[in-house]
Amino acid sequence: MPMTSPMPAHNPQTLPQIVVGAGLNGLMVADHLRTNGPVIVLEAADRCGGLLGSFDFGTHGRFDHGTHIFAETGEAALDAYLQGLLPSEQWVQLRGHRRNFAGLVFNGHVQHHTLYPDLTSLPTDQYQACLDGLPVNDLGSESAPNALEYLERRYGSEIAKSVGVPIVEGFAKAPAADLSPLVTRLCPLDRLALFDGPTTMQKLGDPEISRRMAFVDQRELPESEQSPLASFYPRTRGIGQAVEALEQRLVDAGVDIRTGVRIENLDPTDFGVELTMQDGTVLAAAHVYWTANPLTMAGPAGVAVDYSMMDRPLTAVLCHLVLDEAPGLGDVHYLQVADAEYSTYRYTNYDAFCPEGHQTGVPITVELLVDEPGDPTALLEVALTEMAAIGITDGAPAVQFSAVNVLPYGFPRPTLANMAAISKVRNALADAVGDTVTMLGIGSRDDLFFMTDVLLASFVHVTQHQSATVGR
Repeated sequence: MPMTSPMPAHNPQTLPQIVVGAGLNGLMVADHLRTNGPVIVLEAADRCGGLLGSFDFGTHGRFDHGTHIFAETGEAALDAYLQGLLPSEQWVQLRGHRRNFAGLVFNGHVQHHTLYPDLTSLPTDQYQACLDGLPVNDLGSESAPNALEYLERRYGSEIAKSVGVPIVEGFAKAPAADLSPLVTRLCPLDRLALFDGPTTMQKLGDPEISRRMAFVDQRELPESEQSPLASFYPRTRGIGQAVEALEQRLVDAGVDIRTGVRIENLDPTDFGVELTMQDGTVLAAAHVYWTANPLTMAGPAGVAVDYSMMDRPLTAVLCHLVLDEAPGLGDVHYLQVADAEYSTYRYTNYDAFCPEGHQTGVPITVELLVDEPGDPTALLEVALTEMAAIGITDGAPAVQFSAVNVLPYGFPRPTLANMAAISKVRNALADAVGDTVTMLGIGSRDDLFFMTDVLLASFVHVTQHQSATVGR
């Protein structure tokens, strides 16, 4: 890409490193880079935090972008770092079977006992047909080319047809054969509650079955099957508190954080990278760490993206509510909705994991996934109507407070077309920017989608980079 203007000579050793994206991942990267020299963080939004920010509604409290609870990664240094963002007394620790304690709306039933579809709730004849068609092993489901084959290999054609396919197609609004197997982790369908409690205990000794089955009642999960890892959340509501603490740490350390900025051009140079902002500001950097969506780098780097070959993201709508009375969410942290007739994707039940998060009323967040944004008042009505239809409220709930946020970036649809397009763009970006830019974050690799995986990959990269730099 040609230079936009002549650049003066630069000493790469005195240039800053630039981090693009000020979500938790980008701020963590910046925090580790700052020990080796100046760092600038660039963020397109008007505030830091991204999906791990919180909405502050004053006396009504903070609400998150849906359910976002930190989960330990198993990397001790990273887990200590994340928990160190706030004083220890400000965290609630969630261990044992309560580490990821969730329910599901499936087959017209509100399941408080498991997040996975409970096949034992099916009619007797259908349930028996599902068990009769269950393969002895999963027939290499992990290498399946699409969601349909994943479900058929893992559970057999009957379960795939009657359980899995309706769920993934209702969620992603696309045929199962056109979806990446990743969708089965979002729904989730990597396990199923296949048997009653006693039978599940008997099947634990069969590794081929046990890796595909969930305990029908998560409260009865044997200690031997519980993860040693914990989850943690601020004692007072709002995961964004941790991100804000990290942002303040960086500001106090002299890191230059700029929000509301747009990058027009990204040009590799002999000394590193030149970035031109929308307002004409030009920044020279020794290296750029791109933690935002890789697609947002395409324009500045001069890489064409054929969006006509991609499936549009769904519109993600957050309806934040304070209710007079507790809805029928029980004690689960969140309740996901698998039944395809609903626009609701998930309920966040703050009281179940953050009991000190409010003084009056019952706070919840309802996430909707819809084709078009629509009017916020109408979207709120959808959320309230579906609460009653699903059966977690008896008619329209009494609402003390409500707020609707329509997210500008949507919810990515894990279709094969989208995965292929993103991979193609990543390859083109690698050719365009060479080794002057490192992509870190969601979508920077095919296997990076969930925040825990993203943070772990970035942490490993920057700590190795830090060690290598110190060693020079």
